[in-house]
Amino acid sequence: MEIKIKLFTIMISLVIVTLLVASIISINSFSKGMISEIRKHLEDNTAGTIDKISKSMFDRISDMKFLTDSNNLILSGPTSTEKKLEYLKSVLRIDRQTYDLATLFDKNGKEIGDTSNASAVGTDRSHDLFFKNAARGVIYYDKVPIISNNSLNHPIIRVAGPLYGANGKISGVLLLEFPFSKISQIFQTGTTLPYTQINLVSNNGSIMYSTSYENSSLQKSSSHLPIFAKIKNSSNSVESLIANNLNGQGDELFVAAKDKGYLDYPGSGWFLITSQATERAFSPVLDLRNSFIVATILVLSVAIIAVFFVARTISKPITELKEAADKISKGELDLNIRTTTDDEIGDLALHLDEMRESIQTRDRNLRLQKEALEKTNKELTTKDEELKRAYDTLKASEKAKEEFISMVSHELKTPLVPIKIYSEMLLKTDSLGALSAKQKKVMNTVMRSVEKLEALVGDVLDVYKLDMGKLSLSKEDVDIAELINRTISDLIPITLEKQIELKSDIRTAKKDVVFCDPKRIEQVLWNLVKNSVDFVPEKGGRIVIRLEKEPNSNSHIIFTVEDNGIGITTVERHNLFNKFYQADTSFSRKHGGTGLGLAISRGIVEAHGGKIWVDDNYTNGASFKFTIPSRQGLNETWH
Repeated sequence: MEIKIKLFTIMISLVIVTLLVASIISINSFSKGMISEIRKHLEDNTAGTIDKISKSMFDRISDMKFLTDSNNLILSGPTSTEKKLEYLKSVLRIDRQTYDLATLFDKNGKEIGDTSNASAVGTDRSHDLFFKNAARGVIYYDKVPIISNNSLNHPIIRVAGPLYGANGKISGVLLLEFPFSKISQIFQTGTTLPYTQINLVSNNGSIMYSTSYENSSLQKSSSHLPIFAKIKNSSNSVESLIANNLNGQGDELFVAAKDKGYLDYPGSGWFLITSQATERAFSPVLDLRNSFIVATILVLSVAIIAVFFVARTISKPITELKEAADKISKGELDLNIRTTTDDEIGDLALHLDEMRESIQTRDRNLRLQKEALEKTNKELTTKDEELKRAYDTLKASEKAKEEFISMVSHELKTPLVPIKIYSEMLLKTDSLGALSAKQKKVMNTVMRSVEKLEALVGDVLDVYKLDMGKLSLSKEDVDIAELINRTISDLIPITLEKQIELKSDIRTAKKDVVFCDPKRIEQVLWNLVKNSVDFVPEKGGRIVIRLEKEPNSNSHIIFTVEDNGIGITTVERHNLFNKFYQADTSFSRKHGGTGLGLAISRGIVEAHGGKIWVDDNYTNGASFKFTIPSRQGLNETWH
């Protein structure tokens, strides 16, 4: 009886303490987690809304780019003003009245017509900021809405762009007036949560839209918003904080998001600030916490009752085992020990009763193990035969793959040869007749496409050879200075076309040589320089091929190709040498290529016993380095 009482006391104490501690920790963690989720939800909602605003502004700028494109024959050609205005009216109708007004100006700032009935032809707008920017060839848009001068008299955002004549020079300016209400409609279409205060703030702190004020509050200062200074000075795109509300009668959760822009639209520097009373925002958490407390009390009560019955269930079989042990100690060896439980106590009684069967059980288990071992050996033999057949199949598949690659290479290169020869004959000789300027332009395009296809086939074959370990190298002693000069001579036509400076900086001895395959090393340099040509600015680009010995050692020669281009991000550096990877992955990317050049370069350099990498310390563009063992380094290795 004493054991039963002690056991019950210990168990009930442990259960109560455990449940209380677990309940407190769970309630606290649950509350924090829910509040964090609600806060994150508000942040995501605010960020999503400002992104929609950015998309709307991007659409306006895209419309202006479309209308002012030099290929737009109606606006850029010698078309009458009336026809241009009719065209703009039709565009505005197609765009479901997105714009209030479209106005045309000549290159001196004089208005020559608009799409409204009340035209102000002859008005001089040459001193307006939108005209000055557009006349310089820059698409202008208002960073803060202004009040329209037309009959509508409501806030608008102006978007202006240059119009080009047939000679390619700016011949006038197009001005579109975009109603600011199109921006505010984004807040009225379910993009924000209910009971949320919304403020759209400009970079200078003026409130352009607010659900807390009347429309007359345009340009009202946002200094009263506690989160404005934090989001403006923060490097994060979204910030949030809990502070006193504007009335000083409770706390509010403020969330602010920056206008990060959209694609090539850099953003207007706007901020979207939303707020919601914490009592309303976190009410689901408070309700759930109260429900959780009630549930904890109920569970605790049930646990106490359950512990009582569990303790009774445990103590009863122990008492029976004690009585059986007393009888055995008195000589009752024929006693049959029975149990009605399935727990550890029942197992103890069962093991005592099964002791006499242990030897028989052991023999039966040994026999079963022997049969299992024989079965396993048979299965292993079968698997070994299957593995051998799979290896033979894989070997045959590899051979078929090699034959297929060779066949594809031949079939691709064969038609390219006559195409290239006949194209060169058409461009360089008059044997097939003189070509017009337009025909020469087409044939030049054909030649470039053939050369790209030849390079693509070569890259694919090189990648295959690298993957199969079949890249053959014809190594010889090569004068490294002569190698660099020959490479630069081959690359000069490419750089001259884009007015890019290409030069060498050789810091080794005149007679230094490397033991390498010169064609393959030239291929590496070609790939790196061509990669730089794609990313440096035209008419000001600079590429340097540098040659120097490895510091504190003469065993390797370091080749460097550095440029003053746009540089490489940290994420891109980890993937540059992977096959088919390209830094520019947009749908209409500016630079071509297959993404194989750097992967092939790495394979060639490593096949020579060197390594290739991007210099993380170079910040003026991109710097690629690779090493090739020098003849002296090879001699030291052989010795």
